[in-house]
Amino acid sequence: MQINQDLKGIEILENMLSTIDVQTGKAEYLLGIMNISIKNYDIGCEYFDKSLKKGFKIPQLVIDRFCSSTN
Repeated sequence: MQINQDLKGIEILENMLSTIDVQTGKAEYLLGIMNISIKNYDIGCEYFDKSLKKGFKIPQLVIDRFCSSTN
């Protein structure tokens, strides 16, 4: 993310999630952020939802800003 390689980061995290059962929700949160940054709002919000269901704390401001029904 820090070197503007969102697509590569998404690929790596999605691969990791498909091979390892990670239950913290942090990977899903990062996938949400990276998808939002490349304007894939629906996919980003789906990852935020998965992250929240695993108990990861996401600021409500982020959800309100990017995951409203108007995006």
